[in-house]
Amino acid sequence: MPRGPTARLLAGCATASLALTGCAGAGSGPELPPASFVSLQEGPGEEYIIGPLDELTVFVWRNPELGAKVQVRPDGRITTPLITDMPAVGKTPSMLAEDMR
Repeated sequence: MPRGPTARLLAGCATASLALTGCAGAGSGPELPPASFVSLQEGPGEEYIIGPLDELTVFVWRNPELGAKVQVRPDGRITTPLITDMPAVGKTPSMLAEDMR
């Protein structure tokens, strides 16, 4: 077997091509499933039904001091600076807002 620079070059090229051939199959593995759709909406929508221990933000237009963050009590009622003991469980946010008006 010749031991000149040409033989070394051929041996190096053969080794490199074998190594690169092994890397070519690495990308053909199983594909990952596509990402699931994430809603653009932040938080529950108008169809959400209020339940016990939910936390609600009550906003009173032009009177921020009358608004509050309240938690629905285990008995299903809320208390705000304007309204005491209002039933909230089983209602949607828009139904509760209408009752508060």
